[in-house]
Amino acid sequence: MTQETAPHIEKITRALGDKVGTEVTEAELREKLDKFLQYGVPPEQAVRSILREYGETGRPAAGGPEDAPTKIVDLQPNVQFVNLLVRVVHVGEREISVRGQAKTIWTGIFGDDTGTVPFTAWAPFEHEKGTVLGITGAYTKEFNNEIQVNLGDRAEVKELEQDALPEYEPTVSERKIVDLAPGIGNVVVTGRILDIEKRTVLARGEEKTITTGTLADETGKVPFTAWADLALEKDQVVKIDSGYIKAYRGVPQFNFDDAATVETLAPDAVPPAAEIATTEPITIGELVEKGGGTDVTVVATLLEVRPGSGFVHRCPECNRVLQRSECRLHGTQEGLPDLRVKAVLDDGTGAVQAIVNRDKTEALLGRSLEDCQKLVEETMSWDVVEEELKAKLTGRTFEVTGNALTDDFGMMFLVRDMTTDKVDVTMRAEKLAARFREMEVSA
Repeated sequence: MTQETAPHIEKITRALGDKVGTEVTEAELREKLDKFLQYGVPPEQAVRSILREYGETGRPAAGGPEDAPTKIVDLQPNVQFVNLLVRVVHVGEREISVRGQAKTIWTGIFGDDTGTVPFTAWAPFEHEKGTVLGITGAYTKEFNNEIQVNLGDRAEVKELEQDALPEYEPTVSERKIVDLAPGIGNVVVTGRILDIEKRTVLARGEEKTITTGTLADETGKVPFTAWADLALEKDQVVKIDSGYIKAYRGVPQFNFDDAATVETLAPDAVPPAAEIATTEPITIGELVEKGGGTDVTVVATLLEVRPGSGFVHRCPECNRVLQRSECRLHGTQEGLPDLRVKAVLDDGTGAVQAIVNRDKTEALLGRSLEDCQKLVEETMSWDVVEEELKAKLTGRTFEVTGNALTDDFGMMFLVRDMTTDKVDVTMRAEKLAARFREMEVSA
């Protein structure tokens, strides 16, 4: 047992109680934990998975205002009342739609001497990065196997003196991109910048210039946002110290600001862009287990072209697809014509819904948007393009690349590229069979 795993084993055995020695031995628990960690699963997530296997959650009963603050490492999912003593590691605001209404929420990361955790505040949150907070009445949820803290109407948040939270040296972990998970703070990532652009966003009511792009290593890719001008350039190989990981619909996003240290490395420290920009296909089952991914590739059969595909009209205000000329946010609209495919992809390990944009839909149909609009007018049928898509695509196998995003309704694959030209079904079947054999051996 190492120093790193000992506290987690102790937590597991304490939660399981009498089950250790009767249903499972401590050696077996260590073996299970080691296997999770070898696959890059964060320790807290591994602990929760093991506890669930034996019918335990380790979850404390609902507390009250008088309860002592819970350390971040001890947080459990779906607790209705929890108190915290934390420091704000990061905070930002964004707009979402709730029941058709626009709403501002605040998201970020809390930290203490035991770790970090993502949070969402549903009421105005005006506490700056670095502020120490005493919080009563927060609640926790679990999303994509990660605990999240929520601050609702009953939460009380008070700013405290800096010395209210003992000074601590944040744990810094150096990780490959494939191992990044939402809620991780003080992380070190090395990679090559594949693409980069400057954007102006509205942050706390003020315009701010940020840098966004994609960072890659030999294990994967991750979108990044730099909240300060750090002189980053395309194809640069950098080591970024003290970044933090947020999530957008289940997909990790790497963020860093002027507190981060950026070191430029030799070009050969990371494989060339031409090599790491190519995405090796994974199974849909693996993709679902990961909770999503950026620039991922799957090889799958298109089982169904779903209703709402083909020729559609979009709201000029928010780009939503109109239903009978009605936008759920902006009422009756004269829509803008567009093409799309809503599909179900299946590779035998799982299924996922996919959205194909106009350009790729035109390529798949062999028709332009203008051609489709004329066809609809000539036939006086809104369904004619959808029926043609069903006839051309259903039952075919495609190599599909894009971003897989997850929300409360499941996973959605946003397709960037979709082709049959690269698909060798026999070779792909052999690779899948070999992977299944490896999984059986490791199990």
